[in-house]
Order: sequence, then C-alpha cells, then structure tokens
Amino acid sequence: MANLCLLRVSLIIFSDSALLPRYSAHYYEAILGNIVLLTFVWWSLLRLGRRGHQRGYLKVFQATPLLALAITANNMRDLVPGPIHVGLFILYLGAKGFVAFCFLLGISVLYLVWTRFRSCLALTEFFFLIASLCIVITVGACVWHLKSRPAMLANASANQMIERVDVPNRVVWLLFDGLDQRLSFDDRPGGITLPELARLRSSAIYATNAIPPSTETRLSIPSLLTGRFVSATDLEEDPFRITFQDCGTASPMDQEETLFSKARQRGIATAVAGWYLPYCRTFGKDLTECAWEPFYGSSIEENGTVDQLIPLQLRTILPSERHRKHLEAYWAILEKARRFTVDSRFGLVYVHWPIPHGPGIYDRRKRQFTVVTWQRLEDWYLDNLTLADQTIGEIRRAMEKTGVWDNTTVLITSDHSWTLSKTFDGKEDSRVPFLLKLPGQTTPVTYEARFNTILIHDLLLEILSGRLSSTSEIVPWLDRDRSAARAPCTPGSLLPKPEK
Repeated sequence: MANLCLLRVSLIIFSDSALLPRYSAHYYEAILGNIVLLTFVWWSLLRLGRRGHQRGYLKVFQATPLLALAITANNMRDLVPGPIHVGLFILYLGAKGFVAFCFLLGISVLYLVWTRFRSCLALTEFFFLIASLCIVITVGACVWHLKSRPAMLANASANQMIERVDVPNRVVWLLFDGLDQRLSFDDRPGGITLPELARLRSSAIYATNAIPPSTETRLSIPSLLTGRFVSATDLEEDPFRITFQDCGTASPMDQEETLFSKARQRGIATAVAGWYLPYCRTFGKDLTECAWEPFYGSSIEENGTVDQLIPLQLRTILPSERHRKHLEAYWAILEKARRFTVDSRFGLVYVHWPIPHGPGIYDRRKRQFTVVTWQRLEDWYLDNLTLADQTIGEIRRAMEKTGVWDNTTVLITSDHSWTLSKTFDGKEDSRVPFLLKLPGQTTPVTYEARFNTILIHDLLLEILSGRLSSTSEIVPWLDRDRSAARAPCTPGSLLPKPEK
C-alpha cells in the first residue's frame, strides 16, 4: 500500500523525460524513507482494524485498505493526460453533466462498499497483495540510482553577469502559456475585465491576427526561440531533441542557435524565468541568470534535503497536489520576474508564465488563490485569465517604480491559444494576443494583417540592435517580413494561408 500511495513519486524514477528535474541522491533517499514511514502507518492502522471486533469505535480502521485504494486510484488518474481524462468528459457531458456523473459514481461506490463491505475488503486486500511485488522494483530502482548516479547536478546552469553592453533598446518578453486572443479581447465573456491588457493596448502595437507556430507548447516555444518552424520534439531525451520542418533530422535543442545565443554573441546579458521546458539545462550556457519550474513539479526537488523532500513527496497523496504545484510554480516565477524585469543590466528578459494554462489556481470572485476549482469547471480559465492580467499589472508597477518601464520594449504574447476553449462555449480560435510597447510610446497602433509570431525571433533581434525603434519602422517591417513565415503545413502547425 505504501508504494502505491506514492505512485506519483515512484513512477518518476522510471522516466528520463526532459521535463523532469535532475534529481539528487536525496530525492531517492526520501522515497525510501517515505516507503518505510507509510508502511509503518498502514501496518498500525491494519492492526487497529483487527481489534475492531473487541472495541466498536476501532471498527472504522477495518476500512484502511479501502482508503489506501482510494488514494491509489487518485494517483493513477494522473497516468492519463489531463485533457483526455477531464477535458473530453466535460466536452461531451458538459460541466453540469460531468459533476452529475461524478456524484452518481461516488454514490454508487459508497453503496457498493456499504452493502458488500466484506467482499470489497477482500478484493482490495488481494489487489494490494499482488501489487506488493512493485515495491521490490521501486526499492531496486532507488538503490540503482543511488549507486550509479549519486552526484546528479541541479538544473540551474547560467553564466555570471557579463560586462554590461549598452543595448539600444532593452526588451522584456512576457509569454503567457495558453493566452487566448478571442477570450481576452474579441469575444470576452461578460463580467470579465482585463484592465492591464486594455491599458497596454492603448499605448502599444496591437496585432489582431497573430497566429502561433503551433497549438502545442513543445513545438511552439522552440520555433519562437529559433525563428524556424519545429515539426517534432522528443521530450523523452535529455537534452530534448527537435526536428525542424525544413530539415527533417532531429538534433539536440541545446546545440541550436536561439534568440538567447545570438543575444549573448552581441554581449547582451539575458535573464530567463520559465516553466515547462528545461530552460536552464538547455540554454544555460547562453544565459546570465536563469530560473526554471518543472511541469507539475517543484524546483526544490532538484537539490532539496531529505527532510525537505519527505513532506513534499507525502503531499502528492492529496487530491489537490497538481493545483498546488502549479500555484507554487507561478509564485516562484513571479518572484524571479519581478527581479529580472527591473534590473537594467539585463538587455533581454524572457518570462514564460504557467498561466492562464490550467489547472485553475485563482478565484476571481473572491480575489484569492485557491487549489480547489472543481466546482467551477466552466470558467476556471477565466479565473486564470484574470490572474494573468493582474500579473501584467504587478510587473508594470514594479518596472515603473524603478524607472525602467518607459525606456523598455515590452512584448506580451502566447505560445498558443486555449486549446480547450470548445469546452467553454463551443468555439475555437487559434489566434493569440500580440502587444508590443515601445519605449516612450503613447499612441496605439492596430495591426490587422495576419502573420505568424515566429517572426518574434527576428523582430526582437532587430529591436535589440537598434535597427527597429519606432512604430513607423516596425509596421512596414511586419508587412514585408510576415510573408517569410509561410512554409508547408505540418501536423500541429498554424501557418498563415497565402494571401491572394
């Protein structure tokens, strides 16, 4: 039972995904410690349950295996991708139908356990007896890791602050994961106000038909950073490998030229705070400072001590742990973003936010963070969208306070739109917001032509070099260069259609 209750943790040790931290020896020692600890807890509860016939109030402990089974089932649902095991249910049943389904399922399970308690208990104990063989595999894997890779290094990898180079135009690029153009601007639901986006729009170049390179983060981000369309990404290798659409052969991402490497070649200090992709491991050699939060993970798992990791691993038992980790990733990136964006020594700052991507971590009605959002299945995205807007305000105020807002180019966009928007109102739209505020700009400019945001790579290099510094220069540049983004379509890509 102890091993299966830690399923979310123990399965990680069998994966080499690039999206996971590089765990230190302490991580595997914590797993072994938790197995011993939970084994003692379950054994004690089972012993109390066997004494239940003597003392009536101890009979509740007879259901200990059923409780362990419920925890295991909660952990096992994470083996199926979130959009499949939740999103499709909501899509076909509707939000209210999904809640009704869960309610009926829960009532049925409780009735079965109440009426067939002994049978359910016997089947559960048999299941754990067979599954107990897995503990041998888990313990063996932990011992192997401790013996073969005891000195794993942490993910953080970045250069010291290079000698400052005067940058003609400092750039802060804020990329919000899953930020949707339609729901943010064109078709925003009633009652939702996004004052920071509206404020920025009134003093920026605002593109109404910006299309991302792909509908998936793993393809879109490498495309944006290299300026070339990526058709495939192998995240099961570390460093992860990418395949360019115009090449056909896979190559390690850390060996490719990116916006970061080209900035460093120009002597520009770059700071990155990112989520999902392993930014520090992959691009650390080209960065002055870097911070990364794993996909539904925690950066402390890289080099935390055993006493820090034991409670973190035990916490995965809780049903809301995925939401909690998402919230902690947001807080960690916000703290780094506040520091990076106000530091004028950084000529280029890139922040990849984990919002408004799910799960929901904010309640816009109560104006507070939360890890319980199941009761609002229809609009958790709107909650996170509201949080994204407030986050823009926090960064703006921090930059204004230190006097760097007015002399910094700020770009706000996304890697893809909300891929599950159909579950909300039945509509789909691939467009993402694109707002580019130039230093000292006070007059809004609306750009309506359709273009692919893969041009951001070249655009920011031109701005950093000082060759583009005004709306009168950037708009003609977009008109001229947006045609260069056209290429044969591949699965997952969202390339502009040729104009007639």
